[in-house]
Amino acid sequence: MSYQNLDNEEILRLAISAIDQDNHVEAISLLKGLLERDSNHVFANYLLAAEHAQIGMDDRAEAGFSRTVALAPEFNIARFQLGQIHLVKGDNSAAKLALEPLTRISDQNQELSHYAKGLLALTDNNTEMAIADLQLGLACQHEIPALAADMQKIVDNLIGIKS
Repeated sequence: MSYQNLDNEEILRLAISAIDQDNHVEAISLLKGLLERDSNHVFANYLLAAEHAQIGMDDRAEAGFSRTVALAPEFNIARFQLGQIHLVKGDNSAAKLALEPLTRISDQNQELSHYAKGLLALTDNNTEMAIADLQLGLACQHEIPALAADMQKIVDNLIGIKS
């Protein structure tokens, strides 16, 4: 199907719809098409990175989140996801670099700040502090329920390891 007659906003909305329906092929195709038109489209870069993470292409996800953060350093969730990928890959110094700025974000998103502090504690092998900070984040109002579920899994795993 040709999307040449659609504008960027229409393509973005169709990509989001495809993401909502777990149609990764369509979402990735649409986002790549949008990025061919506007390689600096911050949200399209972010969504493509997120899609790559969803399908297990961590190197591409890492590159996409890095690009998103470079384009928009204040895009906190992209920064957080970049830090998570670095942590999973065992690159603690890169994880710290990505996550540390999130520890200073304002009251508007304390959930993410606590999660970042928890992951930073993991880079220092401080399980107790990681659990405490992650639980503080879980006690906040959840702006992103899927993120809260992921953080709960980490807490559960850490508590299981600790026992």
